[in-house]
Amino acid sequence: MTNVCTMPEVMDVMLIINKVIGALKILVPIIIIVMGMYSFFKATLGSNESKIKEAISLFMIKLFVGVAIFFIPTIVKSIAKIAAPNTNFTLCFMVDSKDEVYKAYASYAYKMLNRARGTLDKEDYENAAYYVSKMQDGSSKTSYEKKLEEIKELIGAKNTQNSNNSNSNTGSSNGNSSTGTGSGNITQNASSSYGDIFVGDSRTLGYSYQLSLRSTDAIYATTSGASKEFNSDFTKALSKINSDPSHRYNLVFNYGVNNLSQDWVNIYRNAINQVGNRANILIVSVNPCNDSIAKYCKNANVQALNNKLRSAFSSGYSNVRYCDTYTPFVNTPNYTSMIETISGVHYTKAGSTLIYNQIESCLKGF
Repeated sequence: MTNVCTMPEVMDVMLIINKVIGALKILVPIIIIVMGMYSFFKATLGSNESKIKEAISLFMIKLFVGVAIFFIPTIVKSIAKIAAPNTNFTLCFMVDSKDEVYKAYASYAYKMLNRARGTLDKEDYENAAYYVSKMQDGSSKTSYEKKLEEIKELIGAKNTQNSNNSNSNTGSSNGNSSTGTGSGNITQNASSSYGDIFVGDSRTLGYSYQLSLRSTDAIYATTSGASKEFNSDFTKALSKINSDPSHRYNLVFNYGVNNLSQDWVNIYRNAINQVGNRANILIVSVNPCNDSIAKYCKNANVQALNNKLRSAFSSGYSNVRYCDTYTPFVNTPNYTSMIETISGVHYTKAGSTLIYNQIESCLKGF
């Protein structure tokens, strides 16, 4: 599930709230303490012993309240951890600069551009345009705006082609369609070769427009790529495998970076049990991020998860393989140059190509 505290719209609001909280943490205790001291000295000047004791008592209470207000964010974080241990609500309190918000908008813009380029859907294009418009002015925004124009042209060409096909079908000489009539024959395209089915996150989604995939390949990927999205995308992939028994697919799992603490070993095992022997399954390592840029992804955590995946899937299955794409990536000189500089987790075309080639090499082992 996408952490709500990493959504740019939420981060934008939390930046304001955190600044207000920061100011209140300083101003309110000062005001309370000053008022308490005023009441205390006023009672002292009156030489009334009972009022002095009362003023001291009130001053201590106000002093305690002032200190307590300073620790309210810490208290809220602690309560959130107890009430919702499986969430990371504390990330909301870590937003402290506009640059972080801009990076979040840029990261979502990248994801939505990938989606729009893959689907050529008008709504996906509009979502991408929204996030691009929220980016900080600069070369990255200009580059993304050019990509938007390219996608817009492709959508227009797609609509024109669909319109021409519709007119062509309307003018056909008879009502017979080209679908089968119960003969059970398989088309040449369906039987000539099997394809690769990629299931993953926004980095996998980037393959749809960065790389030249085969016509028999398919990508089922969601921008956030967390466990909830995995279930949805895997269901689509499994449906394709089950509905097309004429040939055997390679099923490629490429997740992890969006939720490194998730139990991906058991998630993959449950999926493997559902697939059975109907497809070859490749478990791809979580690929690197740029530690100096990425806020929520660190390579030490990536390597820890990869060790678990390697241990679980390197042996013991006849149709499952573990594919290490992490090592060849980080062993490439200046590998960080193949990682997008905005989010620190997405890849340039060179980065995606390197990973894809390694995946294809691993698939040859089946």
